[in-house]
Amino acid sequence: MATRPLKVCFVTGEYPPDEGGVADYTACLSAALAAQGAVVDVVTARGSGAARPANGAGD
Repeated sequence: MATRPLKVCFVTGEYPPDEGGVADYTACLSAALAAQGAVVDVVTARGSGAARPANGAGD
């Protein structure tokens, strides 16, 4: 039986390029989980209203 990857979704008000503890922690944790094979999504508010995809590595 094949195993499915862990799926994680973070909902946060801060994410890079914003600076701060929450932004940094969420970026590091999502990158670490993705490196272990998890599928990670991050949902955050952007002042411009534009969506920006992230690969879990804090880019």
